[in-house]
Amino acid sequence: MTVAVQFQYYDDDSASGLVLQSGRADLTFGANAAAAYKAAQDGKTKQVGTLNGGWPLTAQITFTTKKGNGLAVAAQAAPNHLIDDGT
Repeated sequence: MTVAVQFQYYDDDSASGLVLQSGRADLTFGANAAAAYKAAQDGKTKQVGTLNGGWPLTAQITFTTKKGNGLAVAAQAAPNHLIDDGT
């Protein structure tokens, strides 16, 4: 089964959080520290994975979903597969 993906870019963390909570996005990809803090504070989101990103200095990047939307397992599996096979 092929699923169409539509990427959206937001240069504002508040805007990306709003589209996630309103259901206009299923997953965000962004700074780990901000996502971890928000998930711990409001309980509305779930941090489902991290990976190293950035250059020349590395930074932790996170995948975040709206809590309870059923996407957490798939969102965790994708980066874990990349890590496992080294790509």
